[in-house]
Amino acid sequence: MMDFPNRAKNTINPWKHTAGEDFHENLTFNRTKTTKVFDINAIRPHSVECEDRKSGKFRLSAKELPLTALASPNRSGNAWLRHLLQMATGTGTSSIYCDRELHRKGFPFECDHTNHSRMLVVKTHEPCPPLLPQKGKKVVQKPRLKNPPFYRAVIIIRDPYKILVGNMHKSHLQVFKEEKYFKENSEWRSALPDLLNWWNHHNDYWLTKFRGPVYPLLYSKLLIDTENELKKLLKFLNVTYTESDIRCAMDNKEGQFHRNQTVWTRIKDITGLFDNTLKKEIDASVKVVSELLNTKYGIEWLDENHRVRR
Repeated sequence: MMDFPNRAKNTINPWKHTAGEDFHENLTFNRTKTTKVFDINAIRPHSVECEDRKSGKFRLSAKELPLTALASPNRSGNAWLRHLLQMATGTGTSSIYCDRELHRKGFPFECDHTNHSRMLVVKTHEPCPPLLPQKGKKVVQKPRLKNPPFYRAVIIIRDPYKILVGNMHKSHLQVFKEEKYFKENSEWRSALPDLLNWWNHHNDYWLTKFRGPVYPLLYSKLLIDTENELKKLLKFLNVTYTESDIRCAMDNKEGQFHRNQTVWTRIKDITGLFDNTLKKEIDASVKVVSELLNTKYGIEWLDENHRVRR
């Protein structure tokens, strides 16, 4: 099991932060890690009216921005967060991949790989494990790609139980009946240890090895308190917004990729899908990340039921 806190001690922290303080309220932007000089005066949202944003009319930034990763494993809520950012700013987001479904439904710059420095954030799932073959198929769909030289990063932290269950789906809106999850020796069930390793490795890289400014965003907090969490993130991105901008995002926060939930009748909650051995491994991984978030970033990890993850 990876020892994230020990690794964190040997990693330069680009944020000036004292343990116990609210990390998100004590941001200090550090430009010493790059040879480029950015105009870090507040980025003002484009003059794209809310009705235009609702119809998917977004723009590139008029000036070069710090290249910002929006990092997460598959099924972490990346598309939803990009949607909120676009609705609040009128500025487009992109990806190091090219998801045609996203491109058609609200993300016009999804496949634009030439203007990343004029996008608010750029999605990445890297570092990603190799493709996980099973019976001639692949569980993790995207091959390993090399990240561009990101200057800073927003990393989405989501409950690994949710992510492992979500990786049953091959498309954004796919839903299965619960019987499929209980099939023994299935492609998905065989891949669970590797998917958990991906979650561990991904968090380890972005939270302890990436050398630029990092903003850990808890998906659970975004779900519980969307407006305030969005405002905090915009502060990190150095975006000046109006209440009308926030209202545009909140009035249209659903987006087009909200998956209907599977109805569970055989289990109390999704932890019942996993055997005791794997549950112990998942819980140990959660403990490592939770401690790291607390000691390095001063963040207490609350789950979607407001319970502290330890």
